Amino acid sequence: MKRRIEKRWKALDQPLFVFALILNPYEGVRRFGDKANISSFTLNTEFLAFYRHVKSRPSSIVAPEVLANARQQAERAVSAAFMAYLSSSGPFQDWNDHQDVFEATHGSDPILVWEQFRANAATSELADFAIMLLGLVVNQAGAERSFSDLGIKKTQHRNRLRLPKLEKMSKVGADIKSKHVADGLVEDRKSRKNHSNDKVKSLLAVPSYADLYDGLGENEDDPDA
Repeated sequence: MKRRIEKRWKALDQPLFVFALILNPYEGVRRFGDKANISSFTLNTEFLAFYRHVKSRPSSIVAPEVLANARQQAERAVSAAFMAYLSSSGPFQDWNDHQDVFEATHGSDPILVWEQFRANAATSELADFAIMLLGLVVNQAGAERSFSDLGIKKTQHRNRLRLPKLEKMSKVGADIKSKHVADGLVEDRKSRKNHSNDKVKSLLAVPSYADLYDGLGENEDDPDA
């Protein structure tokens, strides 16, 4: 069983799950034992690599040098905030003292905790990233959507596109979609309803085997049956 779990874990996107656990204020690094042999500097290096990977969308609007400068400042800010979070210092110093009261009042939702750090300029970048990471739903829908998008981009007429070009096109498209969502240009999808409530009740009103057995039991008690 352990071998199977390790095989599945090796195939997963490990940084996503690891930092989703670490950035949960109610968990942090307490789940990692002494054998993990990790330090704040090691976690910070891995976190920056994961942050760059997530934020590596190209931009056709901002000049490359301006974009590189903005990314460097964002990485510096998110790294400093992440180190402070790991050491429970700076803006995160009071969290350990007031965690029990906050949890008793508002519940154990980690996103609600990070929303309190959005107003602080020193932690806003890390808070936005943590909220995005903790709000992800792990399923195959995103992968299937990406395959459909790639199928639209690479057709018989454009069959010479290579993976680097397709990757950049997908990232630009995803960036445009996210901006449209942020600007309110995309309507929320409503849940589909294929049947009315009366139709659903009629479909679910199926005789169960228990009803049949009840009838058989009555017949068995009657000797003339």
